[in-house]
Order: sequence, then structure tokens, then C-alpha cells
Amino acid sequence: MHTPFDINPVLSLVDHDKETATALLSMFLEQTPADLDMLHNYMQNSDWEGVYKTAHKMKSGVRTLGLKKLGENLFSLEQQCRSLTNLDQVPEAIAAIRSQLDHVFTDIRTLLDKGL
Repeated sequence: MHTPFDINPVLSLVDHDKETATALLSMFLEQTPADLDMLHNYMQNSDWEGVYKTAHKMKSGVRTLGLKKLGENLFSLEQQCRSLTNLDQVPEAIAAIRSQLDHVFTDIRTLLDKGL
């Protein structure tokens, strides 16, 4: 089940400055799809170091936005690839992360279109 994106952690982070929140969310929307593509490409090439480094980078970004469950999923992916364990589960993990992020992207775009 999809939990709608909660803007409150972001607003708290930026002292309720809507302009800064908008800039932060816009940057997330610009950078994260490329990171997702990199995750997929690294996985396709069995570059597990690339997967874990990208997952680590993404984890920081999603946690900044208050996306705890997504941060946990990225942490798990990072640990799998760093320790080279359960690599057969990596494609499913990345697909789940992509699905979660697609919902987040939609929610953020809707918020930005309406204006914070």
C-alpha cells in the first residue's frame, strides 16, 4: 500500500521556508531518477560496488526527506551488495525501490504543482 509523501519533515528541516523546500524537492526530482538508472545499470553489469555506493548516496537523500521505509530498503540493498550476499534478490529490491520512488515522485510533483 502506498503511503502519501509527507511534506512536514522537509518543512521542519528548512524552518518552514517554502522556497527552500521547493528547491530541495526539485533537486531530488532532478537527481534521483538518474541515480535509479545507475542502480539498474550497475546491477545489469554485476557491479556490486557501484550498486552499494549509489544506494548509499540515495539513502541519504531519501532520509533527508523523511522517507524512512525507503531509506531502510536502500540500506538493505547497500548491505547486500557490500557483503556480496543474497545478490539474487537485488533485482527485486531495485524494482521495489523504483516502485516506491515512482509514487514519491508523483506525490512531490503534485505538491509542487499545487504550491507548498
